Amino acid sequence: EAFEVMRYLTSDEVAVARLEKAGQPVANKKPWKGVENQRLQGFRAQAELAVPMPSAPAMRHVWTPMDAAIMKAIGQGEEAEAVLAEA
Repeated sequence: EAFEVMRYLTSDEVAVARLEKAGQPVANKKPWKGVENQRLQGFRAQAELAVPMPSAPAMRHVWTPMDAAIMKAIGQGEEAEAVLAEA
């Protein structure tokens, strides 16, 4: 049952609804045909350039410092260059 729910939630049908009704970018390629929303198209254009990152536990050593840097820059108003250098 869990796999059936997973397959449904990741289907093109649901992806179209997420794009059109919720304005959420989706990973599925097929639902993007005909989408005219400029904000969403920006996400789609960037996805074409994206490089997948490994999901190995070792990546925590990258993302934990980067998450902290993002929070300092956005949440606390610190200079982005300084917090990234620190990370």
